[in-house]
Amino acid sequence: MGSELSQPVVIGVVVMTILVVVQTLFTSFLLTSTLRGLGSLCQELTRTSQRFRQAVRQADAGLEDMIPVLKMVSGWAREASGHSDSVRDSVREIEEKTARSLDRLRAGAREAASQMNRALNRISTETYRIHRSIIAPAQQISALIQAGRSIVERWFGRDGRPADVYTTDEDIFI
Repeated sequence: MGSELSQPVVIGVVVMTILVVVQTLFTSFLLTSTLRGLGSLCQELTRTSQRFRQAVRQADAGLEDMIPVLKMVSGWAREASGHSDSVRDSVREIEEKTARSLDRLRAGAREAASQMNRALNRISTETYRIHRSIIAPAQQISALIQAGRSIVERWFGRDGRPADVYTTDEDIFI
């Protein structure tokens, strides 16, 4: 009878070991693919950062170009109030350059914000996938263990004796 009880236990242990190995391989595969996805995400973030820096440099260069023009226009205005037409044209030119610089800066900021949003969405998706790939197998293994435990308790009862020992006429007498 000792070998009969140990055979289902041995089979159960072997099955559980196989399931754990398969689950470990599956989780390893999921983590590897997730890491590849995160690598491409990092590359995309690097490209976005470079574009944003370039936009800021262009805006900065445009602003630096405007400083001498502003000084020149200010000097003209002081020296010759009769040249209002030329001053007006210079002011208009400054306004146009300022508007173009601001438009470039806004476009760069919008592009950076858009790419950051995409990156954050991908990070959120990858985080969820990692969470699911870790939690789901643990839940499945727990369910298998509970099922095995329930089967063993049903076959052998709680204290190791077969379940039919508990159903004698003496136990039923009230």
